[in-house]
Amino acid sequence: MPFSFASGTDGFTADFADYSPGQEVGPNGILFASAFRRLPPPLDNRFGLLVAGTNRSDDLFMFIWREVSGLVPGRSYRVATEVTIATNVPAGCVGVGGSPGESVAIKAGASPVRPAKALNAGNDFRVNFEKDAGPLPVGGNQVFTIGDFAGGGGTCNQGVYALKTLVSPADRIPVLTADASGRLWFVVGTDSGFEDRTEIYYLEGAVTFTPA
Repeated sequence: MPFSFASGTDGFTADFADYSPGQEVGPNGILFASAFRRLPPPLDNRFGLLVAGTNRSDDLFMFIWREVSGLVPGRSYRVATEVTIATNVPAGCVGVGGSPGESVAIKAGASPVRPAKALNAGNDFRVNFEKDAGPLPVGGNQVFTIGDFAGGGGTCNQGVYALKTLVSPADRIPVLTADASGRLWFVVGTDSGFEDRTEIYYLEGAVTFTPA
């Protein structure tokens, strides 16, 4: 299934998790943002889906998702992802709590249920799919780490947006079972250990469902 944000959101929804109520707004808030817009120079001949937030929780998860239908009900599928993003963080930069590039994991996979978030016993918003079974560089059993946010141009003090394409490693392709209506929900997002603002643009990609 190819997807593209060249002319709109292409049916995707953006959401945010791994934070506590009250951290969303204010001068020191997360200040969530998601919008279809033109990319900054030198990529301003392209459009994409911007997702942004300031990590005030030391673990902010920003993600987009879309329902995929037409699968065989009850059949298991390997879910492989290719996605092109724009990043403004060069490799090797140092930041608060971690690198603004290498400490921001790009995760992709699918959920067997419609993605949502809810408060847990610790009063934090958590998602209803598995993306944290292993450490940050690995990810969960349904949404795996496929790369990181490093790869922009410019300098660490003044980054310039550049394109980066990530592909699911062979050992990080989740296997999920379509529901009774033949649906799964594709998910791609950033899981951050960098305690400041990340502004990522998604441009295009594809997700492949191969019977397992």
